[in-house]
Amino acid sequence: MVLVTLILLQAAPYKADAKGLDMTPVTNKIQNLLDEFENDNDINLLAEAIDSIESLEVAQYSDTESFRQAKMILILAAFNSIDSKRIVNFDFDDTPEMNVAPPPEAGLPPGVTVDSIRDPKLRLIYEKDIEKNQVKKQKYNFQLKLKKLNELLTGNFKEHIEVNYSRKVTDLLEIENLIDKVITSVERNQMLKTMLMNP
Repeated sequence: MVLVTLILLQAAPYKADAKGLDMTPVTNKIQNLLDEFENDNDINLLAEAIDSIESLEVAQYSDTESFRQAKMILILAAFNSIDSKRIVNFDFDDTPEMNVAPPPEAGLPPGVTVDSIRDPKLRLIYEKDIEKNQVKKQKYNFQLKLKKLNELLTGNFKEHIEVNYSRKVTDLLEIENLIDKVITSVERNQMLKTMLMNP
């Protein structure tokens, strides 16, 4: 996130503008949320960061060009945070079990309590299967929420371009350059540039 901070400092005037507005506290808050998400894996922090980015209204600042860049950099930084946790080609069809089935030898239906199994060996197998499914469920839910936030952020990216940029070559080059500076994933870089050229 140090690189993002440096790019932000180059892009945006970090003193109150002509309207008396200062973007620094907001950008710092968002960067901190993204950092904490990457450290703690708390999906709520990422959601809060994306909500904060979405609520930034570039038009309220007098230096709209600098502040539109700052918002774009934050959007791109959020994509980096998503990509740092996203599992490429994650199989969302491979869902966790609603109720884990005990070993067939136990002769019991799925979802029974561990204590229902008298045989200690079968009970141990069942306990491990439940734990395994719980890990799978947590991983699945995390990736699913990440996917939804990625879709939300993609919408924010497109809307930001539509509202605050034109189709002039200079504007498109500005966005391309920011993508190259900030985005760490080659796949994401190409994806965003494709969206940019094919709105």
